[in-house]
Amino acid sequence: MSMGPHKLLTRPQRMGYGMAEFGITGSEVLVRIGLLIFYTNAVGLRPDLAGYAIALSVFWDAITDPIMGKISDHLSFKGQRRRPFIALGSLLLCISLLALFNPPKIEGQAGKFLYLLLSYMFFNTSMTVIAVPHSAFAGDLTQNKEERTELFGWRLFFANAGLILGSVIPGIAIAVFALESSKADQFASFIIVGTIIISSTASLIATKGKDKPPAQAKSPRLLGGIFHSIQQRNFQKLILAYFVANIGLSLNSALALYYYKYALELPESQTRLIIAVFILVFSICIPLWIVKSKTTSKRILIFCNILGLGVMTCVAYPLFPPTNSKWPLIAAILGGIFIAVVVLLDVALADEVDRDVAGERGAFGAYFGVWKMAGKVARACALAASGKLLHWIQFVPNTPQTEHTSQMLRYLFGPGVGVFLILAAFMMLPYKEKGPIRKCEA
Repeated sequence: MSMGPHKLLTRPQRMGYGMAEFGITGSEVLVRIGLLIFYTNAVGLRPDLAGYAIALSVFWDAITDPIMGKISDHLSFKGQRRRPFIALGSLLLCISLLALFNPPKIEGQAGKFLYLLLSYMFFNTSMTVIAVPHSAFAGDLTQNKEERTELFGWRLFFANAGLILGSVIPGIAIAVFALESSKADQFASFIIVGTIIISSTASLIATKGKDKPPAQAKSPRLLGGIFHSIQQRNFQKLILAYFVANIGLSLNSALALYYYKYALELPESQTRLIIAVFILVFSICIPLWIVKSKTTSKRILIFCNILGLGVMTCVAYPLFPPTNSKWPLIAAILGGIFIAVVVLLDVALADEVDRDVAGERGAFGAYFGVWKMAGKVARACALAASGKLLHWIQFVPNTPQTEHTSQMLRYLFGPGVGVFLILAAFMMLPYKEKGPIRKCEA
């Protein structure tokens, strides 16, 4: 007789599981938006060197993700295999975030490059230690499909809150305390450290006693699950589209502050407002697309929205007039609506893992590790390219740019980003959504 597994978790436990994502995402969005321009403008590191240091650190991060996934699948401490890593990772994440945005005074480009490289590698390793086990933990907590969906929903809710937190705190610091951009990012790093401590502690308390290795855990082969996941044809199609989309999105986040400040000549407060509005709309629209995916193909929703975003990006951003925030604000609202659909890529990933014969409780870490690795390799490529391109167009920090540099920033932020989004949209078309999830045997 076949039947679905019973629900095992209380509402506070499901909510508590997701809370760790608040600090994780808050720190990640602060770094994504502000790190490159912080080190070029505040620290004085050459754009190409800053891009290389960040890219190398993200490459390192990409390598460690699947390894961390398999380690957390098979290594346990006192009968627990995910929660100890979440506790350790939260502590390391706090230390590394403060080190990243509060560097000592360093003379010379080599010293600045080395500090950024090592401190960002430390940050990314810390993020891996907490984020990969936390993502995979949902597969351990329950095998009930509805309950697991709710776990992902709470995780998404707190991730959205983290997105808003990481994007608005620097703007609030600028508007309320009249801090310059670099000081605002430093201020935000301290606020987010407090958030990491509170949210991860709450998550650990809520999931106490629920972190149990599966009764039929597989032997601890590090590469077996990784190789299995990347050999699945449908997973290959999905992750390739995800990879290309991430290149475009990473270029967008790396170049956004440069575009608004130097190409459109907007004040810092308006720039931060535009980014905050984009994040807010993005967060609001995520659950709407999840609801819509219940009646409409995820593949079609992803294709239409990513294509629309890519076309808008190519056409609109090179044409916006300087010193006018009206049109960028409208574009931010539309972009938030379009890009919120990327959450369906994660939903599709969960479907792939759950329907694969290897997608048992002991293998979730491998899939999530490979998925995160692909996203970070894409981001590393985009960041390396961003730094090199800024150097190539003769960008000079903290000074008005030449007409040539300003125009090139428009093209980089417009068609330079949009072409990857359009390509990713068409790469989703061969992906095949699978049928109903098989029920567990009683």
